[in-house]
Amino acid sequence: MAKTLAHDGYKPGDVILEAPVPYVQMICSQYRGKICNFCFKESESLKKCTGCGWMFYCDKKCQKSDWAAETRPGHKHECPVLKVLSFVDSVVDQGMLTSLSDMFFAAVRMIANHRVKPSLRKVTVNVLGIDRCYDDLISRLEEIKSDPQMSQSMGRLQPLYKQIFDSDVSLDEICEANGAFLENSLHITDPITKVKLGRAVYLESSIFNLHSSNPNATPVFLGNKLQILAIKSIPPSQPLHIP
Repeated sequence: MAKTLAHDGYKPGDVILEAPVPYVQMICSQYRGKICNFCFKESESLKKCTGCGWMFYCDKKCQKSDWAAETRPGHKHECPVLKVLSFVDSVVDQGMLTSLSDMFFAAVRMIANHRVKPSLRKVTVNVLGIDRCYDDLISRLEEIKSDPQMSQSMGRLQPLYKQIFDSDVSLDEICEANGAFLENSLHITDPITKVKLGRAVYLESSIFNLHSSNPNATPVFLGNKLQILAIKSIPPSQPLHIP
């Protein structure tokens, strides 16, 4: 269970926290090439990464910000892997990858970055007095491995991961990355239409009880920037729940 104590209490409309950039994010497949892979802004003149052909950016600032990320998975370490992913999609599997979940692509990004720069797993943010890093996230690794249906589903993707990474990828790596994304990601929605544009993991929001059926706070997005607002009166020390 995540630590979820509100220090001072909140009233409806209060901003509980803000997070400027996710730890990892993925755009829904139907919006690929239509919104920027870094800032989530819509544009008709996105520029494709010439290295991998997979990521699209609205300008060089966004591309450089994603490339040079130091405290979260960045495009620099994943670009060669995503280049292979594009090749697999267009040449070998005839579009099969478009039917895979956004969770798969996020897992590829995390595995690629964590292999090259394992120190990313220990980079911390302080949220309401609580330090959080990737290794603090719930992944339910053992539960996934012990569930025959889920472990078989993950196992069927091992040959694809091996082809993408050109090396063996363990079932633990696959289950842990997919589990961490599934358990900790939020749907990024358009602030006006509420259409789901993608999903992202924020270390900051991991102190909340996520996916609650009885929330007392809610996420609001401007691009990929996250605010969490209180929607009920929350007494001090009461756990924080978001849908």
